Amino acid sequence: MATLAYLGPEGTFSEEAALRCRWDRTLRPYATWPEIFEALAGREVDEAVVALENSCEGSVNLTLDFLAGQEDIFIREEVVLPVVQNLLARPGAAGIEEIHSHPQALAQCYRYLRRHFPRAALVPAESTAAAAQKAAASNRAAAVGTARAAELYGLEVRAASINDQAENVTRFVVLGREEAPRGEGGAKTSLVVFIVDRPGALYRILQEFAVRGLNLTRIESRPTGNRLGEYHFFIDVVGHREDPPVAEALRAVSSQSVRVKLLGSYPVESAPVSPADPADLTQLRSQIDLIDRQIVELLGRRAGLMQAVARAKKGRPSFRDPGREEEVLNRIRDWARREGIDPEVLADVYRLLFPY
Repeated sequence: MATLAYLGPEGTFSEEAALRCRWDRTLRPYATWPEIFEALAGREVDEAVVALENSCEGSVNLTLDFLAGQEDIFIREEVVLPVVQNLLARPGAAGIEEIHSHPQALAQCYRYLRRHFPRAALVPAESTAAAAQKAAASNRAAAVGTARAAELYGLEVRAASINDQAENVTRFVVLGREEAPRGEGGAKTSLVVFIVDRPGALYRILQEFAVRGLNLTRIESRPTGNRLGEYHFFIDVVGHREDPPVAEALRAVSSQSVRVKLLGSYPVESAPVSPADPADLTQLRSQIDLIDRQIVELLGRRAGLMQAVARAKKGRPSFRDPGREEEVLNRIRDWARREGIDPEVLADVYRLLFPY
């Protein structure tokens, strides 16, 4: 049976996410996120379940950076887990001076903790369950964590559901060295895009998804770590990478980027909103309008490049290069055939647009 790493010890939200996974695994706890990543990269375990983002506190940057920098690691599954934080303490404990928990858990309950324990020190821990172990060792300490952690470590729930935001959800993903098999239900595809450093580069990449009616559920930038101001982008799109619209968009994005790292297509716990019905006339017309605008933009860019070529050829006997022009026309005819367009019609359009 496959081994699955999770942030331990027992009683964490990560363990709960691991127990909710679709396939049975042997669970193996680790004390920190870096230890989990090292275990997966070093093949100590087959898979790892890690937090990717929280609805209140945002993304887990350690996970994003690992995904961007590690080759041959894929997202195989996602688990969306409602997070209910509780105040835990030993029976009879009084005069709480310290409250322990994972930094994100403390942040999710900050207003509650400051209102009810204004003098208590908020002490970060590697996990909510590790914090529960700390609280179990002292009558002056409490922890923020799961009800299961209270049962495991002999604590009582002093206050239930102390989240500052009622809607608190964490998205976990299962990482492995192989892509997930395609299932019957909904799918999501994740990728990292390393864009070309030029104006409008991100806009043009996002257009490739928009013109195909694809729904992006997430886009987020992270510094590459190479130099100040250099970013890569994490994108989630509804659909499987083998679906024709998604496959077309990925090819188009790859042609415009320095690099595209596919993180995988995988089953989703609950299918996100699907793309709009392609039969919707308004949507179809909007997509056509967007493509028309792209065509005009591309023609403008090409005209600018042709002017640059003319300047580069200054002083030469002829600006025109018949051999080069015929090579371009033949390539355009090949592209037209692949797209099911009459090659001579497209060649005529090309000559009309670019008579020089």
